[in-house]
Amino acid sequence: MTELLVLDPGPQTTVQDLGRFGSQSLGVPPAGAADPDALETANLLVGNARGEACLECTLRGPELEFTGPASFSVCGARIPVLLNGIAVPTWETLYAEAGDVLSIGTAETGLRAYLAAAGGFDVPVVLGSRSTYVRAGFGGWQGRPLRSGDRIPLRGTQDTARVPRLRVPEDIRPEYPVDIQVRAVPSHELDRFPPDSVDLFFREVFSVSAKSDRMGCRLEGTPLRHTRGADIVSSGVQTGTVQVPGDGLPIVLLPDRQTTGGYTRIAHVIRADLSKLGQARPGDRVRFLRIGLEEARTAWIARDEEIAGRIRSADESSGRASPRTAVPAGASIRRFRVLVEGRPYDVEIEET
Repeated sequence: MTELLVLDPGPQTTVQDLGRFGSQSLGVPPAGAADPDALETANLLVGNARGEACLECTLRGPELEFTGPASFSVCGARIPVLLNGIAVPTWETLYAEAGDVLSIGTAETGLRAYLAAAGGFDVPVVLGSRSTYVRAGFGGWQGRPLRSGDRIPLRGTQDTARVPRLRVPEDIRPEYPVDIQVRAVPSHELDRFPPDSVDLFFREVFSVSAKSDRMGCRLEGTPLRHTRGADIVSSGVQTGTVQVPGDGLPIVLLPDRQTTGGYTRIAHVIRADLSKLGQARPGDRVRFLRIGLEEARTAWIARDEEIAGRIRSADESSGRASPRTAVPAGASIRRFRVLVEGRPYDVEIEET
């Protein structure tokens, strides 16, 4: 069984999947990837189910040694990746052998990168998820960020050590600009803010605070005003809920958020745009675009289709012809992509 030996863990590398659900009544937040788009894409590149657990690397990634063969990919922040000291591409299926050393550097744009391995990571499922919730010390790898000397086993087999080579072409990879626009649905508590503050929220350019973390993206800018104070009776919140505490500065809740909140809520960032905030760095600028529920639903469906549509065979996306046998005169080729146990395969059928 292949393991990843942690030589250098990086500042904050944890195991995350798409989160745990159904336990918020117990006070357990979902946790999960701050950028689910990148996590899902990394998994598709190695033939995993979309929600398989990955390593989430914040700002700078780890240095890892493979103890056996493996297929892997790195997606998310624009970040240098070296295999045995040689630069290798991100957003592409890659291969390692026993003794190979993978080094993930410091993010140039964006904040978080995701390392997926074919077959997934062999860590326990806790409350339906392999995600790490560091504040409570459970999930992931021993409930904490990785440390030097850890040995993280893979669930992959010899069959997953050389999965089909796939790639996301550079021109359709996500970009992580310093100016971020996210769509948001107004909250049912708008009456707790005067109309000019509501207008300000959807007009102001806020700045991401250095105090932001996986619990919330804290924003700085012109404070919003309340009509009857900032406090409400605590009630359920969601990832993407925008709370406005007494200082008037919005906080967009992220995966490690609390399950209930006692501050007024002015809006909810739609799920399709949450990955943008998961990649936001301190100092980045954020604007909110007001939309309705139907547009939010449409955006989620489009996002789901877009992620699957990014994936190409490496030969196709690079313009290289795949090796094929000669096609007889008058014959035609029909090409399909099929999924077998969640793994993509390209199939060609010759018709004469």
